Amino acid sequence: MFSESRGFYISPIGNIDLRADTHGLTSLVFTSNTNSDYENVSCYNRAILDAKRWLDQYFSGYRPKWIPQLSLSGTPFQLSILKELLKIDYGTILSYSQVAERAALASGRSRFSARSTGQAVGKNPISIIIPCHRVCGVNGELVGYAWGLEKKRFLIDLELGVKHSGI
Repeated sequence: MFSESRGFYISPIGNIDLRADTHGLTSLVFTSNTNSDYENVSCYNRAILDAKRWLDQYFSGYRPKWIPQLSLSGTPFQLSILKELLKIDYGTILSYSQVAERAALASGRSRFSARSTGQAVGKNPISIIIPCHRVCGVNGELVGYAWGLEKKRFLIDLELGVKHSGI
């Protein structure tokens, strides 16, 4: 049995729940929980502390040059999509079809469908750090972000240097 650690991060676009096991960060999701829900949460898990440091840099407008230790789970297909998401450069937008093509090529397959790729992207357990917000529709339209298109727009604009006061 493994021990899961939990942390909390206050971002300009909402509160974030962080979870990690002994191998790395397992989850980074927006939450409706309030600061008082986490008042007595003290976390000394290295992956959570690193994720908070990474988020501080990211939301300050800097491109973090490193990624906290991650502990990913999922099907081989889902993991291949998550690995491709990690390769998308800061400030770059790709379509679901482009991610599908790249993942298929990396896996030695002829093709993956954009629809199944979109489903795998939608199951991304570590938002922001695994940048699913950098995946848009074919013509660059904002579609498909579990945390809301306002948050997706904010994250993309942050990477492009567009200033916002928050959501």
